[in-house]
This record gives sequence, C-alpha cells and structure tokens, in this order.
Amino acid sequence: MSPEDLEALEETLAILGDPQAMKEIAEGERDLMNGDVVVGVEAVKALLPS
Repeated sequence: MSPEDLEALEETLAILGDPQAMKEIAEGERDLMNGDVVVGVEAVKALLPS
C-alpha cells in the first residue's frame, strides 16, 4: 500500500469514527436530496455579509 493510500484510509477512518462529522455528512446529503442547495452566484452571495 502506498503512503498516499494509507493516509487516505486513515483520514476515512477518522471521519467514520467521528459522530459529529457523520451527522453533518448525513445532514448535507438530506439537504441535497431535498434540493436545499445553492449554486453559482447564489452560493457566493449567500456567503457574503449583508
């Protein structure tokens, strides 16, 4: 196994072992499935302070 592959595997295991990260991933996936996303210029404008 290459060092890069090992590093990627370790990062994956760290994420899978982090309940908060997994909760946020699941929330993002739900948002995506529900169409609750912004794209392009909308996304940039949403990030800028009002």
